[in-house]
Amino acid sequence: GFEPAEALRMLPLLKEGGTVICSAKPILPVSAMTGGTPYDLNGILRALRERGGNVVLVDTERALQAVGNDKTLNVLLLGVAAGCGAIGFGREALERALETVLPPKLHSVNKKALWLDAGNYILN
Repeated sequence: GFEPAEALRMLPLLKEGGTVICSAKPILPVSAMTGGTPYDLNGILRALRERGGNVVLVDTERALQAVGNDKTLNVLLLGVAAGCGAIGFGREALERALETVLPPKLHSVNKKALWLDAGNYILN
């Protein structure tokens, strides 16, 4: 998930024994910013851990600073998923796919996000 509330909303789609890979950085909805229902990050994270089984929270804010481009969030999370065995293929296959679908000028930064040592940014 790009953020915890999104991951929580998508939990019904997680297969039995699956792994949740999620950015720990919340994206506050407009309602929470304008005095509506508050965004309960701790409650959302607790619910993810209780219902999600294996949850990998990533400090994507710091990780993306290391990459140098916050537009690579999706590739960063895919790299984490591949690196921890949560998907049925490795980073090498993802790298080949990126080279196929992205213009050459974007290869370097996306490879950096894909191969980032995410262990330094995992929070749990």
